Amino acid sequence: MNAVPFAEFKKTKRTTQNPINKSGKSGEVLLEKTLISKFPDLPYRRTKSGKRGIDFILNPDGKPQDRMYIDMKYQHSSGGRDLAVGATAWKYHEDYDYKECYIVEGSYDFTDDIKELAKTLDEVCGIKTYFVKLDEMIDIIRKKYYGENSKSILTARKFF
Repeated sequence: MNAVPFAEFKKTKRTTQNPINKSGKSGEVLLEKTLISKFPDLPYRRTKSGKRGIDFILNPDGKPQDRMYIDMKYQHSSGGRDLAVGATAWKYHEDYDYKECYIVEGSYDFTDDIKELAKTLDEVCGIKTYFVKLDEMIDIIRKKYYGENSKSILTARKFF
């Protein structure tokens, strides 16, 4: 086996086309396109690809209670880092000092263990984490920024 300098290894690792990374990236692109088409007047900030940070902040220059924090975990299958998803809310809370965030799932539903960790963060630290599908997220955005009477695309939501 040939030794490779650590910096070169990290570079290679970041650019590897892992299917879970690809599906996560596709979720980010899909949400951004949806924001532009459905909510063209809603300001948002998206973290640049490859940079650490929550994926989207809606209304980033508004009052803290008027912002929305969204992280795309748009996986289509389980992965080795699933439990890290539960810690995402805590870590980003340290970075952004929010009280709630949304984790947008792909077709893969995260396990109850992960959602239990998020529930514990709420009970102990007051950090609410909602696991939602993309359609649910769009409905939540519509209601938060455009009012309860705006047309819903869903009849029910799941909050944990």
